[in-house]
Amino acid sequence: MTSGAKAAGTMVAAAGGLVVRTAAGMARPAAYSIGMVLLALLAGLGWRELRVHTVSDPVVRAETTAAVDPNDARLGEATSALRDPSISEERKLGILESIAADPDDEATGALLNAVESPSVLVSMAGIRALRGRPCGRVADPLVRRMAHGDWQCRAWAAKVLGENGCTSVAPELRRCLARERDARVRRQLTDALATLGARVAR
Repeated sequence: MTSGAKAAGTMVAAAGGLVVRTAAGMARPAAYSIGMVLLALLAGLGWRELRVHTVSDPVVRAETTAAVDPNDARLGEATSALRDPSISEERKLGILESIAADPDDEATGALLNAVESPSVLVSMAGIRALRGRPCGRVADPLVRRMAHGDWQCRAWAAKVLGENGCTSVAPELRRCLARERDARVRRQLTDALATLGARVAR
């Protein structure tokens, strides 16, 4: 979005009962594009080759990729891009879409970087992409998201913790429920605790 853009736009995407809202000041074309990326992400995430070029010198790039696994190098580039404040929200969503289906621990690390993003949209997309990943890797970062100021991040974090069966954090989720005032987040916390309780009872 250029600095001269003045058209305001708001994107709303429903996913698993949660609503994602972009900043009200976003220009309509960018909001539409980001909305399409996020809807595709939430509908079903797939792998495609990343096209993130953070090493511009071809000699340096050749030496770097020759020394490490190509997949690790690609994920390293993705992690750097997700941390870079100069890269657009739209491009970061595309990066997340590209790596979300990779089950490797390196991909999980890249997604966890996205979870910590100051962008609510990028953070939620990162949280959602952690579904099915090991609790030992994702539980603590998701519990920390329960202190986020935006209800949507808190709700998604609770939802993924429940779906992933992270029983070790049930006491912390109960404490979160006791202090949570947003009904939408309380609903996700209640559902997560019910899921975790049923798993423990098996």
